[in-house]
Amino acid sequence: MMYNWFVVACVYYGLSLSTSTLGVNDYIAFWISGIVEIPACLLCMFVVDKFGRRWSLCYTMLIGGVACILTIWTPTGLWKITTAMIGKFSVTFAFALIYLFAAEIFPTPVRVIGVGASSISAIVGGIIAPLLLELSVLWEPLHLLCFGSLSITAGIFTLILPETNGKQLPETLEEGENFGNSKKSACVVSYNEREKSVDEELVELKPSV
Repeated sequence: MMYNWFVVACVYYGLSLSTSTLGVNDYIAFWISGIVEIPACLLCMFVVDKFGRRWSLCYTMLIGGVACILTIWTPTGLWKITTAMIGKFSVTFAFALIYLFAAEIFPTPVRVIGVGASSISAIVGGIIAPLLLELSVLWEPLHLLCFGSLSITAGIFTLILPETNGKQLPETLEEGENFGNSKKSACVVSYNEREKSVDEELVELKPSV
């Protein structure tokens, strides 16, 4: 999860800062780069509940990575900026989703720590993004190749994470360890069963008169 946060932030800020390399007017390119974030965030609100968090994050990272790499060989002009904005749209979608995904995947006792550590990874990614842009000194589109490769690997690694959509969130460290394990998952226990077990324990502890 921390790696996904790192990559999402790195690619997001990297693409935002590299709009001037698309071969069109800098102001128009940056304006379009900001506009595509609106439908990306709106679409995220509806897609994540239908297709789940894991697959939505996986597909958007893969699409974003492929778009970054294709931008390298796309001719300068409308097609180049369109391809680049597909990548920006995808990574913005992933950025909006990963906050929700991280909050659901960590068990309650360490949820704040987990989200905080992941957020620190995102900050590190944002710091490294401008440095990757300097790789253009070696080869002009090298930063796009780095962003694309990072995004594709993050999309693949997302499949390791469990799906949280429609699942009871882990409330203990043990449940967090077994989260997503179909053979032994304490998180599949319904609320009624949990309350029933608590009631039974209270009855056993109640002193007899």
